[in-house]
Amino acid sequence: MARSRSAAVPAALALLALGLLAARVLPGAFIPGPSAAGPPSQPSLRASGLAVVAGAAAAVSPLAPVLAVVEEDDEGFDVRILAVLA
Repeated sequence: MARSRSAAVPAALALLALGLLAARVLPGAFIPGPSAAGPPSQPSLRASGLAVVAGAAAAVSPLAPVLAVVEEDDEGFDVRILAVLA
């Protein structure tokens, strides 16, 4: 009995070739690494001041009361579930 090749092998090779071709043809399509991007930018003093003010305002503001969930009725186990399963 002769062995046959898998149908996935040609598809995988075609996908690999397409990926290598795309890497050669479209080098600008990929995001550069962190070293090529340069140093990270520092946030401005005004932005950090606004963040401090917003945090302080949130800390001193009164909390809104949380409404409790009120169940309409709690009569125990519902036997209609067993009627459906039967």
